This record gives sequence, C-alpha cells and structure tokens, in this order.
Amino acid sequence: GNSLQIQVMDMMKFNHHNKSMDSHTWHGIAKNIGVLRKGLGVAVGDGRSTLFWTHKWTRPEALINLTTRQISSNGLSFLVCDYWEEGIGWKWEKLTHLLPVEVLKSIASFKLISDNKFQDQLFWRGSRSGRFSLKSALLIIRNEDAME
Repeated sequence: GNSLQIQVMDMMKFNHHNKSMDSHTWHGIAKNIGVLRKGLGVAVGDGRSTLFWTHKWTRPEALINLTTRQISSNGLSFLVCDYWEEGIGWKWEKLTHLLPVEVLKSIASFKLISDNKFQDQLFWRGSRSGRFSLKSALLIIRNEDAME
C-alpha cells in the first residue's frame, strides 16, 4: 500500500520545468512545515500506514502527548493496526494502562477495515472538505477556527 510519506509527496508535485519556482516553493514549505504538521490529519482505514502514537488520527493532537506513562522507543513505531485484532477489536490490554479513559473512549469509536480499498489517507484538518487552502493555513497560523 501507499505509505503516508508517499501520499505527502504526491500532494506536493511541482512543475519541474521552472527550477526557480521549485526552489521558492520548497523554501516556503520548509519554512512553514510546522503549519503543515499542525494541519495534517489521518483518516484511518486499515491502520497499516498510520503510527499509533505520533500521527494525529483520533484527535488534533498525537496520542503520545496524552499518555499517562512513557512509551518505549520501540513502541513509538507501532502502527494503529498493531493494536487491533481482526474479528475481536482493540487490544485494550495493551492500552488501558497507557491512556486516560476519555482518550480510550475516543479510540473505541474507531473500527479498522481490513480491506485494501480502505487504506489510511491524509487529510487537511483546516477545512471541512479535507483539502488544503492558503486561507485555512493562514487561519491555523493565527490560531483561528480554520473550518471553511
């Protein structure tokens, strides 16, 4: 399947005939990468390309920032699907001691779909459509409600 990194690169295709434009564009992206990180979210399908602890998939904040205990460096590489058992559901025994009840309830509202047609997808949190716009990015920079 497509990794989220490949999807980001696909979102950032540029006209390679104008090298000065590419350079300015990439400079602008690099300068504002924090805004892009803040605005990107993940719509989880099969959970095979979303990092459980560090990608923003349940809420606008990564789960690593909400833990009640430290996650091992090995644990940080676990995918959403690593905490899901097909036919059973979430592996609560691996999560209940690591997250507060309100976060666990949020996770419980998600169900993974083990079908290649439902891969994880990036979306832009700053708009209702899930698509990036300069206006929504500016609103995120200003910490305003970006839903347009």
